[in-house]
Amino acid sequence: MFFLLPLFTIQLLVLLALVAVSQAGVIPSAGYYGSPFAFHAPTFAVAKPLITVAKPVAIAKPVVVAKPAEPEPFDPNPSYSFHYEVKDATTGDDKSQTESLENGAINGMYSLVDPDGFRRTVEYTADDVNGFNAIVNREPIAVAVAKPVVAIAKPVLTVAKPLVYHAPWASAPVAHAPWATAAVSHAPWA
Repeated sequence: MFFLLPLFTIQLLVLLALVAVSQAGVIPSAGYYGSPFAFHAPTFAVAKPLITVAKPVAIAKPVVVAKPAEPEPFDPNPSYSFHYEVKDATTGDDKSQTESLENGAINGMYSLVDPDGFRRTVEYTADDVNGFNAIVNREPIAVAVAKPVVAIAKPVLTVAKPLVYHAPWASAPVAHAPWATAAVSHAPWA
């Protein structure tokens, strides 16, 4: 069967066999397996204790427990009020809002200038009994709305010029001579 294996496969098998032999342990003499011609005295070993008691490293100090924070005072009737306003002549942004909470009812109003030149004003209320209610009013404004200037940049297309210029490849005309054949004569075989 070895004659059918390629040479590389045989070399690989020999190499693996050598590695296996080199990694194997030494086979002891026959006396180790209880040969009748050799006597070995029994050996005894003293085992170390399995459990050891560790010495204390440090004594733990008692942990200080923080007192729980006192709850914040509860306001059964909270209230707030805020207002803001924006008027930007450059962008034409014109808006404002006012809102307040008193006795559990929210009252507010906001207004803004729409892009079509109308001012939209919304007055709203919200409470536990009636829910959210809004009244929307739209009224034209006399001042034209300043539209933001948006310029669209045109793409600049440039073609890079070559750094070095050379003439296109050209070859000189080539004239070929017609095929010439030499006269061949065959003498009869002698």
